[in-house]
Amino acid sequence: KVQEANRHNNQMIGDNEAWELLSSIQAKFESGERVNLLDSPTRRFVREGDLTKQNRGGTKMFHFYLFTDKLVYGAILFNGNMKVSQDIDLRKCFVPNVVEGVTDPERAIQVMSTKKSFIVYGKTEEEAEGWRQSI
Repeated sequence: KVQEANRHNNQMIGDNEAWELLSSIQAKFESGERVNLLDSPTRRFVREGDLTKQNRGGTKMFHFYLFTDKLVYGAILFNGNMKVSQDIDLRKCFVPNVVEGVTDPERAIQVMSTKKSFIVYGKTEEEAEGWRQSI
């Protein structure tokens, strides 16, 4: 019974820490953003970082947050907050291991979803592979 109580307490502490982390990330989003990170009790933070997104007119740096069930990205504003560009449900998403038709396929990450499809680049091959594996 003591071990079961300890396991339960550790789970509750872990859940509280995960909620606090999600809450602190949510606070970085511009007020009025439609993304709610606290609406799923099973959501966990996985990683974050800056990736270069390929656009029609060139490339642009965006900040990405990866969670167990969603990928959120946007632009960091002068005040340090983030203006969210997209909130992508990972259940409706596919990331192929190989990106074809790009100049630097080793650093490329292709995200294909029912909502939005795009290509981003990591700074290094290792960073890109880390993101592909995490997603």
